[in-house]
Amino acid sequence: MIKENSVNVVTVADKETVKFIRYKDAVKMYSICQKTLEKIVRDANALYKVGKMSLINTEKLDRYLETFCLDF
Repeated sequence: MIKENSVNVVTVADKETVKFIRYKDAVKMYSICQKTLEKIVRDANALYKVGKMSLINTEKLDRYLETFCLDF
């Protein structure tokens, strides 16, 4: 469950237990537009389809995004 407070900070209740989320929630959670997120999710191989529903594996997506970390 994703909650948004008044300063536009998105928090996820029980982040450790949330493994799959939908695009709508991921857009808020990662602060990335949906079009860009769709590309990143596919590149990360983190997309799961259940019927017509698309689910994003947050663990795979997080690992993929960490590969872009810049060390100064």
